[in-house]
Amino acid sequence: RAVVANPSMSILLRRDLIAKMRLEFELWCPLAEEFAVPSETSRMWFEPLRDLPQELTGDIFRRFSSARGNMQTRTLGFHPNSMPLEDILFPRNPNSPAQRTMDPGAVKIFNSMSSAMGSLY
Repeated sequence: RAVVANPSMSILLRRDLIAKMRLEFELWCPLAEEFAVPSETSRMWFEPLRDLPQELTGDIFRRFSSARGNMQTRTLGFHPNSMPLEDILFPRNPNSPAQRTMDPGAVKIFNSMSSAMGSLY
């Protein structure tokens, strides 16, 4: 994640290498702690990466992201929401993007979850 999210890495590494690392990062699921296999015929997650074209397109990234989503649904039973907590608690209003109000329903869910975790642990 440090390589993929750091804008200064293009100084140290070639852009095509960073793009392939970003593609590999699309396959990683931290909850399941495994890589998704992006092909039906491959046995290992890295095998399809060998046959990638030099120029990576958005379709390739979508295919790999979809493979991760399918693996998460199969392994975990759900597709995790990767939205930041701030976007869940303060949803964006398309009419006034600068003004964001807290969603009381989301706050209630987080408070319930927090009290459940407190009583469990």
